[in-house]
Amino acid sequence: MDNLSLNTVSDLQKNYFQLLNLVEKNKKLTLYRYKKPAVVLLSPAFFLRLIKIKEKYEEFLALRKIDNYQKAKKAGKLLQSSSVEDLFK
Repeated sequence: MDNLSLNTVSDLQKNYFQLLNLVEKNKKLTLYRYKKPAVVLLSPAFFLRLIKIKEKYEEFLALRKIDNYQKAKKAGKLLQSSSVEDLFK
């Protein structure tokens, strides 16, 4: 089974070790069911890399929100509310 062929869920049952080797070599592998993507297998290293990218992006978004808050506070544009319900009006 070469890397360019369509790997199916059935192939996983038949060629488990060969598909795992493909995952290790290529970092990821998509398995198809009825010619539609069913599952993506990732190597542990690639998965951890994606998690780190996600965490850095979340940190970037949080820092941007903090920066926006500080700018609004400095400009006196923060809204006053008397209750939590006011936040959802």
